[in-house]
Amino acid sequence: MIHHMLSQKIKELRTQKNLSQEKLSELSGISLRTLQRIEKNEGTPTADSISKLSLALQQNITGLLEKDVEYKKQQLKILFLSALSFLIFPLLGAIVPSIIWVWKKELFSESGDSIKSLINFQITWNIVFFLTPFFIIPTIYFLLNMILTLIYTILSYNPIYYFTNSGDGHYFVWAILYIFNVYVIIKNTWFIDQKCNITFSPKFQIIK
Repeated sequence: MIHHMLSQKIKELRTQKNLSQEKLSELSGISLRTLQRIEKNEGTPTADSISKLSLALQQNITGLLEKDVEYKKQQLKILFLSALSFLIFPLLGAIVPSIIWVWKKELFSESGDSIKSLINFQITWNIVFFLTPFFIIPTIYFLLNMILTLIYTILSYNPIYYFTNSGDGHYFVWAILYIFNVYVIIKNTWFIDQKCNITFSPKFQIIK
């Protein structure tokens, strides 16, 4: 992991120069606690801290920080896109990102709010999805029949009548929910690089 490499590199350079943490803290002007957290790989150090350490150690390590930031962005994208697993089965949209988050919680220590927002959105989406047909309609039945139902409706002479009187109107709502979920996931994944505000909504604040 690049972040681990950054921590190891700083510790290695400090040891090579026979500097204690206290001495390096004094030379660089950053707090001892900050230096200890950096060497323990706890969170991502600021560019200012890395710049000061580079000067104190007489070694350019800012490139590693840039790689670390980029690596974390790529991993966050993967986590966001893992929510598309709802296309296989609705509940997976919340389960898969949660597993990745727990598995790599240290890596995502600074993205917790965005990840919670994603999971809350997926849970909310599932609640709406399963309540749409007035409680539970077998999910497998929906997946097998949704496409045929939509095609039949489009080709029928009176789609509005079919939608309101056939009893299958919930398929349309489900189709809209699927499209909306994909849109929200892709949009926020794209926002990671654009440095835009990541927002998964509407959602219930289930995970805080």
